[in-house]
Amino acid sequence: MRVSDELVKEVEAVLAKRAVQQDTPTDVDLFPVYDLLLPSPSDHASSSSSLSVFSKDHWYCSKAHSSLHREAATYLIILFAFRREGMSWTWVTALDSVLMGCDECARAFGAARRKFGAK
Repeated sequence: MRVSDELVKEVEAVLAKRAVQQDTPTDVDLFPVYDLLLPSPSDHASSSSSLSVFSKDHWYCSKAHSSLHREAATYLIILFAFRREGMSWTWVTALDSVLMGCDECARAFGAARRKFGAK
């Protein structure tokens, strides 16, 4: 499976916006980032981008697919704060799996959470 170049650009734009503006994110902001980390197989099956969908097993450590994926995972920590129904439950379940499956991700998540809180 592949991630579309359009999705990558959307996520980069959301993360760049977040870097300069600390407003409460809207669904328009959260959905592309969420889709990058937890794509449904049908969403990206026919995409032709060179950026592969990264492993759900690593979000925060050096084994994550790319720095964009690590930044996106860090950005989605905001879901804890806003507890969006449905989307956040799926994300929290996946996050739990990532953190339980990789000690490096668990440590890096703690660092990412502190970094996110400092912004």
